[in-house]
Amino acid sequence: MSLKLDYITRLFQKTSKKAIEHYVLTRLWHLLDDYEIEMLPQQYVNRHADKYALTDVYFPQIKLHVEVNERAHYDSEERIQQDAVRKSEIESRTGHELVVVDCRDELDLIHFEVDDIVKTIKTKVAKQRQANQFEPWNPELKRDPQYWRDRGVIHVTDNVSLPNI
Repeated sequence: MSLKLDYITRLFQKTSKKAIEHYVLTRLWHLLDDYEIEMLPQQYVNRHADKYALTDVYFPQIKLHVEVNERAHYDSEERIQQDAVRKSEIESRTGHELVVVDCRDELDLIHFEVDDIVKTIKTKVAKQRQANQFEPWNPELKRDPQYWRDRGVIHVTDNVSLPNI
């Protein structure tokens, strides 16, 4: 099994207990239909000294986080405000964009939101490709310690993913 296939199937296996999140993420992946775009689940984001967040999925090449908000996210005004603060902190701490899929809506409206995110991702990737700045997802290479040794320096923004510590 290829490393990409193994990675993607494990990503979706992790979300299989959250049916709506699973549906949205698989729809994103299949509509993107581009195996050079990396999709990271449960991306850790340091919000401040004693708080962190795990975004549902992150696209590191274009610095885009996606949150799938089910009905519970809208149960109270307090919860809505907490999510707004969380979104603001994530964006200000990382400089990344965070988009939210509101899953209270009917299926066709969820599809519309996902389709819009897919258009955004494809547009950003196309701009990077046109400028010759796009780095294709290559997990075989990025998981190879020798690749990182040869580079000489690792930066926080490199999104290193090694098989062992």
